[in-house]
Amino acid sequence: MGPKDLRLFDLLRIDEAQGTIFLHGQRMIVVNAGDLGLLRKELITTFGTDRARGILVRFGYARGYRDALATKEMFGWKSVDDWLSAGARLYTIEGSGAIEVVDLRVDQERKSYQGSATLQNSFEANQHLDLFGIAANLRNRVTECRFHPPIWRCTVSRRH
Repeated sequence: MGPKDLRLFDLLRIDEAQGTIFLHGQRMIVVNAGDLGLLRKELITTFGTDRARGILVRFGYARGYRDALATKEMFGWKSVDDWLSAGARLYTIEGSGAIEVVDLRVDQERKSYQGSATLQNSFEANQHLDLFGIAANLRNRVTECRFHPPIWRCTVSRRH
């Protein structure tokens, strides 16, 4: 099975009697995107933009790291290309937004990875825009993400 073959319902296990949901072996909860938007707002208004960004980046990193470990255990992909593509696919099927990897270059000898992707329908961007509006640096309508190990750095906007 390759990363493009990952399907949500194949990875999902729900036990209503026990009150549990597992996705690719990890315990999950269903949370309204608006609730996470409120948390984002509280972090920004309480700690300021820079400190909130740091918290949210670490949260996103931990989320991606856990997904990477889970997929490594479940599928045992040897190819770094497959592993990175699986991360983008999981982000999509988990409902966070649609990522399409446009370009991915892997140099395993140097342990260097570079690439680009498009991100559409990002729940984080939508929540941020709903709460704070469009910042000057987000006025473009093109969404672009670039992979700078160890994280994807994205400039996102909502299309109308």
